[in-house]
Amino acid sequence: MPIIVNVTVKTAGSDHTLDIDPDPVQIAVGVRGPIQWKITNPASERWKFRRNGVDITDPGTEFDDPRGGGSRVFTWNNHHTTAGTYKYAVRVEQDGLNVDEDPTIMNN
Repeated sequence: MPIIVNVTVKTAGSDHTLDIDPDPVQIAVGVRGPIQWKITNPASERWKFRRNGVDITDPGTEFDDPRGGGSRVFTWNNHHTTAGTYKYAVRVEQDGLNVDEDPTIMNN
């Protein structure tokens, strides 16, 4: 069963921000497998992940198999062999408008 991270685009006037829940993503010792980021806004708003929609800064051998650009769900596989903190970027788009955020994964 994947770890689920909800991504919500918040709009205030012409400003857009991303709410990432949870942030940081806390993963318990021994938990391995996929992490899925899901856009929670209604599909009618047309938000989707960009090609590099979830970009882990230094995945090393801990994370692999990123997929989901152009869709509403983005997935990385977490091998969770080493405890550590991993920075990443979340990048979404809607009709040429880009919104980014820089949250954290914590493999405990």
